Amino acid sequence: SKTFGILPAVLFTLAAVTRPEGVLFYLIYFSDAVANFIKDKDVKPIILKLILAILVFLVLTLPYFVFSYTISGNFLPNTFRGQGGGFSIIPDFNYLRIAVIYFFRDNFVTAVLYLSGMIFYFLNFRKYFGKFRLVNVMFLWIVMLPLAFSIFIPNWRHHVRYLIPLIPFINLISIYILFSFLKLPLMSGLRNFISNRKYAFNLIVCVSFVYFIVYAVALGKNTANINDQQVKLAHWVIDNTGKDETIALNDIGAITFLSKRKIIDMAGLVTPEFLKFRTYTLSDNLDSMNYILKKNNVSYIIIYDDWFKEFLNKYRNNLTFVTSAVLEDNTICGGTEMKVYKTNFRKND
Repeated sequence: SKTFGILPAVLFTLAAVTRPEGVLFYLIYFSDAVANFIKDKDVKPIILKLILAILVFLVLTLPYFVFSYTISGNFLPNTFRGQGGGFSIIPDFNYLRIAVIYFFRDNFVTAVLYLSGMIFYFLNFRKYFGKFRLVNVMFLWIVMLPLAFSIFIPNWRHHVRYLIPLIPFINLISIYILFSFLKLPLMSGLRNFISNRKYAFNLIVCVSFVYFIVYAVALGKNTANINDQQVKLAHWVIDNTGKDETIALNDIGAITFLSKRKIIDMAGLVTPEFLKFRTYTLSDNLDSMNYILKKNNVSYIIIYDDWFKEFLNKYRNNLTFVTSAVLEDNTICGGTEMKVYKTNFRKND
């Protein structure tokens, strides 16, 4: 309870406004504070402090939640629902399995420290209110976030990307665990080795060098993918469409930014209407999608065919293939070929 105060409550609340998973961060902090209040039997200030924490959360988050609900009909942001946000009582173990595989592949050293941290925490859980008191929130965060994703957003395509908020805390906890192990008598040799800054620095460089190369190659390929597909088609849009034309896309980033055209987001991230159709039957969904495209006078549709097979099968007669951007080695994009279609809507469709 001594660590509980207005400033941490504000910071954790701002995290909740920044990203949906920040709500989990705040709940962990709040629950940990309640647990410590109960353990300390600090009855007198508990009600006032907890009410203050709740008020801070409501004052800072309600404007955003109301804004989100006003423009999209949902308190959570479009990105959450657009990326497959839902709820499943049973965790998606396939998501967890793939997340673990990719996490170890891309961040082997960090992943080993992460796993060690979880084991260390559970083996010493009895120290929750003692030794771990100042690091409980971090430990609970790295344990609970992947589990929460397996329940709310079990989309394996995102694997490690959405686990990035774990990494700073894994690093902090890894240092904590490392120094805890170094205090053991059997670790005196390693302790002396690490205490020598020169040896420690060389060890860090050697371990990190492999990943300097791995990520240099990976980032280079990823950037080349975006340039060869989205950026290439963005320049096509600039050269072949009018500034007052509307383009429908399923990947709005580079094309929208570079072309400055009005766009309709067929993935629903910035066009909330598309998200509503996911609750309809398939036929109603397709008709509604086509209606929105017609209503907004969309001139061109730029999409991955695999994402919209049913739509293309039903309305292909309204579309004329114009060009595409094909990747020889796709490492990051949602499809190997992104196609451009010219629309030709019929009055009776």
